[in-house]
Amino acid sequence: MKYYLQGLADASRLTEPRPARDALYSAIFDLDTARKDSAALVAAADKYAAKDAFFGPGIRLNAADKLLALGDRAAAEKQLDQLAAGLTKDGPAGVVLALAQRRINMGQTDKAEALLQARATAPNADPQIVDAYASLLQSNKPDEALKIRQALVARDPSNPHYRISLAQTQAAIGDAPAALATLDEAKSMGATGKELATAARLRYLISMGLLKEAASELAADQSTAQDFASMLAVGRSWEELKRPDEARKILAAIPAYANEYPAARIALAGLDTEAGHPDVAIQALQDLSKTSPVAAAQASVPLFN
Repeated sequence: MKYYLQGLADASRLTEPRPARDALYSAIFDLDTARKDSAALVAAADKYAAKDAFFGPGIRLNAADKLLALGDRAAAEKQLDQLAAGLTKDGPAGVVLALAQRRINMGQTDKAEALLQARATAPNADPQIVDAYASLLQSNKPDEALKIRQALVARDPSNPHYRISLAQTQAAIGDAPAALATLDEAKSMGATGKELATAARLRYLISMGLLKEAASELAADQSTAQDFASMLAVGRSWEELKRPDEARKILAAIPAYANEYPAARIALAGLDTEAGHPDVAIQALQDLSKTSPVAAAQASVPLFN
């Protein structure tokens, strides 16, 4: 600890001291966490957050994370409360979003909603905060979320991301025609819009159980040729519906270089087991485990169960 404290004192002599201070603050918190010393961690956070306005928000967030890891929820919540108390109405969007996410992670959705609402409804509100506020409202207040999404699209009609989010909200309230129409609009907005809208449409079809339609679009649209995540989702859905032939066809088409390949092979092994061929499944998992350390780790769970 003495080394870190001396480093903080010496950092002020540097032309640009912030990277050094950032690393040293993190090291101090890591040491207190390793020692399981919540009191020391709180004392350090309070001290450095008060002294260093630039790193203050990050110090509070980091300390809250470490305290939660130590099981000290009350102290973590106090760090977040202190951060919230010091935030101005026009505080940095990144800090506001980080604070809101931690509130949500701690089950304090009401506090997250209040934090975002106060800023999302202000004049010239940051679009990131408005978007996050709409996302938070979507599950419990979808009609209000819909109005916010529509306002974001009107505010920036050339942004395909806002249209994708609007389509997701429309789908959430059960307006499938509007959702698909919005995705079609987004698809016409350049390469990015086409890519985002195509992927969102596939996810929507899968969520609706329209697996034949999703599989057909995957096969017909060349822009989805690399959408292995959707292929895996379709295959798993066919598996859940006890349609092994359809599942096997699409899962087997996922190539070895895809990130989804291990999961696809494991799913295929499961199909082999259900079909009464456990020996084939075991051999497939053993072969998979030889391809890479990551694949070996994934294959080990079903292999040894």
